[in-house]
Amino acid sequence: MNRAGEWYTSGTFWTVAGVIVAVIFGALTVGLMMFNPNRRRLFYGMPTAAPLLPSRAPSALDVRFDGLRLANPSVVEVRLTSRSRKDIPSGRFNDDEPIVLDVGVGIVTLLSATSNIDTMPPVKVKDTELHIGPGLIRKRQTLTYTLLTDGQAPDLTCRSPLIDVEMRPQRGAEERQRTYEKFTMAAATASTVVAAATSIMSWLMQ
Repeated sequence: MNRAGEWYTSGTFWTVAGVIVAVIFGALTVGLMMFNPNRRRLFYGMPTAAPLLPSRAPSALDVRFDGLRLANPSVVEVRLTSRSRKDIPSGRFNDDEPIVLDVGVGIVTLLSATSNIDTMPPVKVKDTELHIGPGLIRKRQTLTYTLLTDGQAPDLTCRSPLIDVEMRPQRGAEERQRTYEKFTMAAATASTVVAAATSIMSWLMQ
């Protein structure tokens, strides 16, 4: 049967065409969200919090720093990672306030501050907090701070003064894997829908 003169009036054709358009626009939207060149994001995390004394340490065993005895000493690593496609200049720090990373226990001293890039924003220690900036944070820069703390169960929180910069807790490897799997499944579903729609359109145009 010749459908050359009727395919464009078919309700099925316009339904399929609508599906294809929706998939294309959905893919474009996701692409724009993922690859926005102006997006600035920082992730903060505490990958290491290692106690220096066992839970049942002998009373004769203690840790001291500069003559001060530490009751619950730990070595804590705090990390600030830029996932931005552009630098975060010091002008993004509202009222020149710093990023505050609070570990929830007393910071005895900052043991080290390192970066995968030469330049680093200034950092200060205040009670339980790290104050970072104001200063330039480069795109894809990772700042790592190693602390000696005294207190039970360090727990990291963040306060940010940054303007138009998204701050997020660092996700674990398992959560990243789940996100990747969901994205892969969605992409496969979209590909299947487009292939099926294309086949139907080809059939209608015969």
